[in-house]
Amino acid sequence: MVKQMKKLTLFLIIFLSFAGISAPGVLASLETGDILVKLQNSPKVYLVRNNKKLHIKTIEMFNSLGYKWSDIVESSASVEGIPRIKLAKSSNSPKVYYLTESGMKRHFPSPEIFLSYNNKWEDIVTVSEDLLNFYPQNELIKLMGDYKIYKLENGKKRWIKTAEIFNKLGLDWTKIDSVNKTEFNAYPEGEAIETLFPTPTPTPTPAVSPTPTPTPTPTPTPTPTPTSTPAVSPTPTPTS
Repeated sequence: MVKQMKKLTLFLIIFLSFAGISAPGVLASLETGDILVKLQNSPKVYLVRNNKKLHIKTIEMFNSLGYKWSDIVESSASVEGIPRIKLAKSSNSPKVYYLTESGMKRHFPSPEIFLSYNNKWEDIVTVSEDLLNFYPQNELIKLMGDYKIYKLENGKKRWIKTAEIFNKLGLDWTKIDSVNKTEFNAYPEGEAIETLFPTPTPTPTPAVSPTPTPTPTPTPTPTPTPTSTPAVSPTPTPTS
C-alpha cells in the first residue's frame, strides 16, 4: 500500500512539474517526505524531496545514507520535469551551498551573493551532513563570459595562467563553474599560479661573526747569569 502511494505521489509530482504547477503538499503526506525513484532501463537512482530531485551518485552513497533498495520506486515516466536540488544546507549548520551540475558544492560567502543569483530562501532544501559530505568543494571558477580559470584557495581566487599548468596540476575541466560578477569580486585576488611548484623563497645566510684571534702572551726570555772569570794567578818569577 505504501509503495502504491509512493508511485501515485511520484506520478503527481511529474505531472504537476510538466504542467508548471508546484505540489508543496504532496510529499508532506508521506511519513518521511522522501521518495527514492529510478527509471526503467536506467541504473540512476534519485532522491525526491520538496518536489526536487537529487541524484544518488554511488552505491556507497546510497548505503551510507541508510536507504533501502526495497524503498526504490521504479518509474516509466521521465523525471526531467522535476528540478534538481541546487540549494542545500545541513540540519546542523546555517551554511547554504550551491550544488553544481558536476556534483560539487560551493558555499555562498554572504546573503548578498545568494540573492544576486535571484535565489529564494524557501528553495533551500535541508539535507543530512552525511549527504553533503559526498559533495567535494567546488574550487574551480570562472567569471561568466570570461575565459580565465581561477582556483579558490583560503578564500582567495588564483588565476591559473595556462592550460598546461591546469593539466599538470591534475585538475578536471568538467569541474569548472561559472559565477556572476558579484560573487567573483567577493574573492580577493591571490597570487597567480604560473608554475607547477611555488618558487621557494631563499633563506638569507646569516653573517658569520669573525672569530677573535687571541692575543699571544709574551713568554719572558730568561736573562743569562754572567759567568765569573776566575782570577789568573801570577806566574812566579824565579830568583837569580
